[in-house]
Amino acid sequence: MDPIPLTPIDHVFTGVGSYPIEFVFAYDGTIDADRLRDSLRDVARLLPPISAKLVRTAEHAYALEPRDDGIHFQVSESAAGCGEPEARYDFLDPVDSVEGEPLTRIKLTQTPDGSVLGVSMCHAVGDGFSYFFFLTAWAALFHGQEIPQTSHARDLLMPDPPDGPTP
Repeated sequence: MDPIPLTPIDHVFTGVGSYPIEFVFAYDGTIDADRLRDSLRDVARLLPPISAKLVRTAEHAYALEPRDDGIHFQVSESAAGCGEPEARYDFLDPVDSVEGEPLTRIKLTQTPDGSVLGVSMCHAVGDGFSYFFFLTAWAALFHGQEIPQTSHARDLLMPDPPDGPTP
């Protein structure tokens, strides 16, 4: 797939400290890491931007380039639960929205109380709606269900160049 150009507003969400979208989900049961990884691979094929890395297309422009190594998936173990709000950071693998780094990072932590899933995604990859659409689609695939086809034609969001000379 060809790189997907960032829209003008997407460039605001690049760089270190660019406020990725992050949530931590705690589950009473233990999630099968291999099955979760397989369903993540499947959803990435259907939603290519989530498996992207930033590539430079011009001096001050980037694009999303879907790649096999565009999602970082980590499995860990912890003796601690995630009961305290500050503890959520222990269950995240934060995204740095910089060139060449994965723009989606997933951390599955197995604890004595169950599994904790931390999901960090560069805001340039998607907004809040897109983030939760991804999570919903991923959950559906994990449970063997189908998801609707989507469009990733970001060029539809780009303004047409003005006609005639620029003042």
